[in-house]
Amino acid sequence: DPVLRSIIGLPCYRVTVLDPDNKLSIARKLVDEGLGQFCLSRQTINVGMSGTVIISYCESPDRFWVQLTKNSGELDEMMESLNSPERVAKQQPIPFSALFSGVACCVSYDEDGRFYRGEITKATASEVSVLYADYGNSTVVAPSSVLQLSHPFVALPVQALQCQLDGAEQARGAAAVWSESAIQLFADHCSTEEFNILFGPQVSPGVYKVTLSSNA
Repeated sequence: DPVLRSIIGLPCYRVTVLDPDNKLSIARKLVDEGLGQFCLSRQTINVGMSGTVIISYCESPDRFWVQLTKNSGELDEMMESLNSPERVAKQQPIPFSALFSGVACCVSYDEDGRFYRGEITKATASEVSVLYADYGNSTVVAPSSVLQLSHPFVALPVQALQCQLDGAEQARGAAAVWSESAIQLFADHCSTEEFNILFGPQVSPGVYKVTLSSNA
């Protein structure tokens, strides 16, 4: 499983262990009792797969995140449920002892005050780095602000797919980083439309080389 490999660095498999008495998943029982946490699954993306996307977050032409528009309805529905008053009123922080890289969580976004699914990328005694799993941007919060993500909200795989534009390395040339003007030009273009996408091979685990074309 790629999520578990990213945590422990070894080949491994995701399995379900059942309680012999009531047939519930042991992992589910641990989470329900506050003794364990979930990890988010990934979408299956194959070389040659195509579709329509929006760019949810952009740092540069060789580091940006997309969402497949075919999943937008499921994402919107999950977000509405995640931010329902009943659910928000019951939120609990993840115990500090369970704050590990790769653990799924729920964190707020300062700009709109809404809650989003997250994935812990780093944790210390004073702060936790979290990736907004369905969008691609990140935040740093206090450990007490990292909230538990219950079972219904981990069913939908991570929606943000990290990408690198095919040909971006050649376009950048010998420069170590992209110029601010090049980044801004790419970001302005990407924020206004949907794109047709063609997925190529992974350039590193979870990072896809892609070709984009206008869907206008």
